[in-house]
Amino acid sequence: MNHSKNYPFIVAAAFAVGLMLSPETLTLLGNCAGYAGWSLWWIMILVLLFHLVNTFGYTRLFACCPGPAGEAALVNEALGRLPAIWFPLASRVVLFACIATGLLATAGFVFNEVFVYWFPNFAFAALILALLFIINLCGKKFSAGAQILFTALALVCLIILCVYGFVDSGQKLEEPAGSVPVAQIPSAVILGLLLFVGYDLAAFFKQDDQSGPSGLCTAMMAGLGVVFGVFFLWDMLSVSYVELDRLVDSTIPHTRAAKAILGQPGRVLIGLAAISGACAAVNALLCCVAEMVTGMSQVKLLPAFLRSRPARIPVTLTLLALCPAVMMFLGLAGAPELDVCVRAGLWFWLLNYAVVHISLLIMKKHPPAKEETGRLHHYPLVSAFSLCMLAIALGAVLVYYEEPLELFRFLVIIGGGSLGVSLVFCYVGYNNS
Repeated sequence: MNHSKNYPFIVAAAFAVGLMLSPETLTLLGNCAGYAGWSLWWIMILVLLFHLVNTFGYTRLFACCPGPAGEAALVNEALGRLPAIWFPLASRVVLFACIATGLLATAGFVFNEVFVYWFPNFAFAALILALLFIINLCGKKFSAGAQILFTALALVCLIILCVYGFVDSGQKLEEPAGSVPVAQIPSAVILGLLLFVGYDLAAFFKQDDQSGPSGLCTAMMAGLGVVFGVFFLWDMLSVSYVELDRLVDSTIPHTRAAKAILGQPGRVLIGLAAISGACAAVNALLCCVAEMVTGMSQVKLLPAFLRSRPARIPVTLTLLALCPAVMMFLGLAGAPELDVCVRAGLWFWLLNYAVVHISLLIMKKHPPAKEETGRLHHYPLVSAFSLCMLAIALGAVLVYYEEPLELFRFLVIIGGGSLGVSLVFCYVGYNNS
């Protein structure tokens, strides 16, 4: 495999945008366009600026605590063992189990509806999961190469549709979308915040020739910038080609927009984008969450067996891959509760960002006895600003979600369940040698 000078940067950027290109995110994007209409441009710019500022916190974090377990190590030093275990489990691990199940099922349905009608959709989903598991078993080089391929394919399909949509305006709506009620804007902002979650996954994919925290931050920002540009164009086209109420109410607004832009070829292109985006998201989560859990085991936050490799098969990778496999086998892939569980997982992911910034502020005042942690004294206002914005966002998600009580119920279930597991890991003795 060719390792050019820019290859580590490209790999980091590909993992940073993996979750953003998933069909789940494309659905959120279309719904967001329906809520905001032409007001979307300033909402997306504000959301992008917020996440760009947030990346500076991760630059500071991995300057002093590098490696896949760096985030948990920092939280452990600042807040203690329990939060260091609890928040990664409640956000990354739970979200992987839920969203991977939904994304694999979506890829199967798309393949069945668009490409091969007679092929069972869940069989295709199982094949994708098996393929991604084998790719990750083969090593990081294969995981990185596959991630670049999946990401590039999804972006190219979306870009082709965007170019055609702006060049040929024959199918645009005769009457452009008007102004939307002000009451819908908060819902658009909340959905916008969730669009760009996941860029920190790049930090968990450790590369031997990676160019340090500054290079990692640049890769995150570059990935955010590229995805923002494509999403911005796609939302403008969605508003131009599809009625706003159809975007809000649809579970496949991206398919509606693609079909309106290019007809059946557009449906094929968006189908390819959805399948490759699902592969990019699941591969990024499977690889990076496995690295995170293994790293936490190496720093003795999680049991030692999670870093073992019997018969050269990583235990953590196997257990993670089994989660969506079991959930699909139990018929949970199409359950409506799964979507709420995904939103709850994304809420915990935003909460985890807040916990990281709290830890950075604490460590600035009481740094551990390491020379590298002097770098934590830079940009304290960044963490303070991000923390304030995250507090507002977390509260707003609970208030403006379509079914706030249902979301709160799943937050309690996920938070309580992961807290119980974390307490077991904290206070029950196990061999960590």
